[in-house]
Amino acid sequence: MNFISRYKNMPSPARAAIWFVICNVVNKGISLLATPILTRIMTTDQYGTFSVFQSWVSIMTVFCTLNLFGSVYSRGRLDFRGSEMQFESSLLGLSSVLTLAFFGIFCMAPTFWAEVMGLSPFLIVLLFVEIALMSATSFWSARQRFEYRYRALVFVTIATNVFSLGAGIIAILNTDAKVEARVIMDVIAKGIPGILLMVLIFARGKCLFRKEYWKYGISLSVPLLPHFLSHYVLNQSDRLMISQIVNNSAAALYSVSYSIAMALVIVVTAINDSYCPYTFQELDEGRVDGVRKSGYLILMLVGALTIMIMAFAPEVLSVFAGPEYSDAVDIIPPLSASVFFIFFYSMMSNLEYFYKKTGLIAIASVASAVLNIGLNLVLIPTFGYKAAAWTTLASYMMLAFMHWAFSARICRVELGRQVYSSRYLLLTVAVVLIVTLGMDLIYGMVLVRYLILLIITVCLFVKRHEILSVVRKRS
Repeated sequence: MNFISRYKNMPSPARAAIWFVICNVVNKGISLLATPILTRIMTTDQYGTFSVFQSWVSIMTVFCTLNLFGSVYSRGRLDFRGSEMQFESSLLGLSSVLTLAFFGIFCMAPTFWAEVMGLSPFLIVLLFVEIALMSATSFWSARQRFEYRYRALVFVTIATNVFSLGAGIIAILNTDAKVEARVIMDVIAKGIPGILLMVLIFARGKCLFRKEYWKYGISLSVPLLPHFLSHYVLNQSDRLMISQIVNNSAAALYSVSYSIAMALVIVVTAINDSYCPYTFQELDEGRVDGVRKSGYLILMLVGALTIMIMAFAPEVLSVFAGPEYSDAVDIIPPLSASVFFIFFYSMMSNLEYFYKKTGLIAIASVASAVLNIGLNLVLIPTFGYKAAAWTTLASYMMLAFMHWAFSARICRVELGRQVYSSRYLLLTVAVVLIVTLGMDLIYGMVLVRYLILLIITVCLFVKRHEILSVVRKRS
């Protein structure tokens, strides 16, 4: 009852934040649930093709929409008070025109683009349909978040994903064109609310084009394109390049291991969502030592979770996929270590955001993405798809160390000292990397792996009160 009463007394923003987190976790869970099902009812080549399709949707969404439904939309609602509906419909109009323009470029040479993207022309048409209709849903979702209206958003989002997965499985089981069936069901699931919301937004706003709004959207979004693209390159380019250089089956093997390793991102994001406001509050009140001690503890926790995923990889992979995917078990360690460095750079970027020194963030993102593509071009043709896991790790390490260098310089100027000790950070990094390099050697030693899991579990249990006290701290 105490929790219920506290929940009812929460302000709308707090309740909305809780439900948005729940919605995100549930959707990630649905995606994870889909993996062991799809890998068993599709061949590796078919699953690889579907993974490539999803990667291209993510990348082309940046070009076709400029991510106008993100921070540009939120900022514009404040700058154009009183005409929010017109602003929203105008940005949706801009997004729709851009999508149509890129579709027109594809139509000029469909065979060429099909070869470049590694997809059939039919799948590429479906890709543009999905992007066009999902844009309306994205703008509507942004408005719901801005206004803290979580009920409809949570329902639509979860219902869409459940229908997409359920209908997709049924369609796959009843046809030989399994990739097309899965994609069509996904487009239908996302397209039905997308069409309705597109009509609703245009009907309310009654504004397809207004120069002021389009200029505003383009001027704010285009400078951020390198940052957005770099983010998606780090997340998606491996599968696309494996598909092109090796084959779709190799892309499928990589995708399953990537999904397993990156599942930890859900936990890491939740930890940072708690740690970030605590960091801001402590720094604002001058308590640097509190941030340092808590940071060490949280970094140790993330490192321990990373090693646990590595140690348990063979069992997790056997659940997520069939024996035909077992060859990909040894790329889970470097991909899991990448998650550790994702949290590492998040810790450092928290300091950059606190002191409002974010100008170098895009440089780090672009540099890491360029490194990832360059290493993939050199190493995948020589060493195969497994090289992509190590190039991903190298890229995230570079991203983490660049943010570390940036934040260190900022702290020297703002504080006159460092928040985190280089010795402790390097020691933690060294332990994670040593375990990563050595884990493949002990995959056949079940007792050794289980002993590692037991030791880490005992250590976390002993430190549970200290860890929970940090994780629960919020501004």
